[in-house]
Amino acid sequence: MKTSRLTASLVALVLFAVPAMAEDPVVTDQPATGQVQKIPDELRALLKDRRAATELSDDELRQRLQLAKSFMEVAGLPGNVKKRLQNLARQAQNELAVRQQATNQTEPAAPALEPQVAAEQPATQEQPAVAAPSAELPPELVALLNDTRPASELSDAELKQRFSQARGFFKTEGLPKDVRQSLARLAKQTRGEIEARQQAQANQTTTTAETQPAVPAPETAPAGTQVPDDVMAFIQDDRPLSEFSNQELLARAQKAHELSLDTKLPENTRAHLQRIARTSRLEALARKQLVNQPADDQQTQTPAAGDQQQAQVLDGNNADPAAEAEAKTFLDGGVQVEKLSDRELRTRLTSMRDLLAGNKLSQQTERALRMKLRAEREILRGRIALKQVKPGPPAAATDQDSNQGTINNNANVTTNVTNITNIQNVKVVLADRRPASQLADNELRLRINVYLGAVNDDRYDEQERRYWREAMVRDRQFLRYRLIEERRRRAADLSVGFHNGDFNFVLGLNFEPDRPPPRDIFAAEVDEADIEDVLYAPPRRRIERRYTVAEVESQPELRNALARIEIDTVHFGFGESFVREEEVANLDKIAEVMEKILTAHPREVFFIEGHTDAVGSAASNMVLSRLRAEAIKQALTTFYVIAPENLKTIGYGERFLKIPTAEAEAENRRVSIARATALVGELDN
Repeated sequence: MKTSRLTASLVALVLFAVPAMAEDPVVTDQPATGQVQKIPDELRALLKDRRAATELSDDELRQRLQLAKSFMEVAGLPGNVKKRLQNLARQAQNELAVRQQATNQTEPAAPALEPQVAAEQPATQEQPAVAAPSAELPPELVALLNDTRPASELSDAELKQRFSQARGFFKTEGLPKDVRQSLARLAKQTRGEIEARQQAQANQTTTTAETQPAVPAPETAPAGTQVPDDVMAFIQDDRPLSEFSNQELLARAQKAHELSLDTKLPENTRAHLQRIARTSRLEALARKQLVNQPADDQQTQTPAAGDQQQAQVLDGNNADPAAEAEAKTFLDGGVQVEKLSDRELRTRLTSMRDLLAGNKLSQQTERALRMKLRAEREILRGRIALKQVKPGPPAAATDQDSNQGTINNNANVTTNVTNITNIQNVKVVLADRRPASQLADNELRLRINVYLGAVNDDRYDEQERRYWREAMVRDRQFLRYRLIEERRRRAADLSVGFHNGDFNFVLGLNFEPDRPPPRDIFAAEVDEADIEDVLYAPPRRRIERRYTVAEVESQPELRNALARIEIDTVHFGFGESFVREEEVANLDKIAEVMEKILTAHPREVFFIEGHTDAVGSAASNMVLSRLRAEAIKQALTTFYVIAPENLKTIGYGERFLKIPTAEAEAENRRVSIARATALVGELDN
């Protein structure tokens, strides 16, 4: 485009800007007035170009950015036109930045920042260290590059120091190209963490629901805080990330980011949109790095095209006759499982898991045994859940109770979405119009889960589904408010209990050879006493020295020294990495034990480990596992009396499968918690 033509167009815009554009920034071919025809062709074309930024070439993006910026400088533009131009410029600039980042991450000479396929030592997302840096580099630079602590674990002062050092060394002449690239990425990651903390602090100051006990109930919020239908429809698109192309993922991330900037939306909705943006972007970047085919949907139970070799290793093994015979004893149905005691059933499940972990079964037998395991573990989990139902605060009686019926608190003990089909009278729940403040906690969680199942069911009227979407948002807001209030009460109770000497328990720090080593347990299958046994227990073997988190992450033999609890009470959707408010109570058993430990021993350290199944690329699974570990950490530190510095998150992706299979398997999609003080030492004062 010639400069003279652009200049003339800008002058023409100043002379002929018209009121018609104030109503619709996209100029149509049928103008409302004759003046519209005098709008510059360049501006008309720019505003009519509805292509997403992800569909444009680099040159087209730069041209769009230049045009948008140029037109924004023209005085007298209608406000909505200027806003549209600002959006176009921002989208183009963001897309160019993402492409530049992806290009940097895929250069062969650059050290990998995203997790690699290597099974033994995946790099963490925030590890920019150069492998074997040159001995000629300054010792301070070598130390900086080899500092593998994630940015999220650094204090604000340490972040600023790292950023300053990285920028300072980057200006040094004569550095190798890979070192300069590592420094640039290190500075960018550190700056991103600093900005994220600043944003979180800003959000915290504006979110009074978490800091002011007297905040009015969310259901009384003005209508302007409700979620528009188009935003809700976007959020409710729960397709797995594997169903999106790379361009669709980037477009999804961009749209989620733009929607999250709308200050009229509720805070939890904006946070949800930010998570969608982040996970979509990370998935796209992971695919670009490994150039893998997208993963199939979990329901197909078919490995991705690029993972055929892995599928052969996991599922193509020859059957061992002894293992097949043992599996047959479980599959023949000779045992009446319902008559077994909890202990007997737990032992039976452990035997099944051990057999599956050996990877000596034919694929057909393995699938049958996995189904058997799934069915019998639900029996045990249902029993445990019934024994540990916690009544919520009494719900206020209303006149509606006689007309609509009362929600049966025992209809669905757990709050898992998959148990919605167990509710005896869904219609009663859907017809309940009582405000959230008149429901007990378990009633509120139940109603949210019923709504969640109904809003996407096209058998219901669209107007009803719209109401349920809006009501679900309000219910979650109020439930969050209650959870925050409960945290305050629990903090006071813990303080009183500590001063009364109620927490006189002993934590094992050193290996005890005469004590049977504790086994890993599943939270949904045990009671609080079992959880205490694991979190109080000493390590399974002798610990020679203290290790860093990075050393533990990369050395499986160190990890195996700790007994852990598999958090199977919180259920992530496929590709999801956040904990919904209605799921938080499912962390109670573990969190309450952790609260007691940290009240009595505030320098203890816990590992939160994220795991996935083997469906999908190694890189995307690694990213997802880290995000899920972070989600559990956020829930624990937000709703329980647990400080963030006591929790260290690790993502293992698909490295440690409970059941070796390339197919989708819920046993492999989990987050684990272990008390890690014996390995990494206590927190510094």
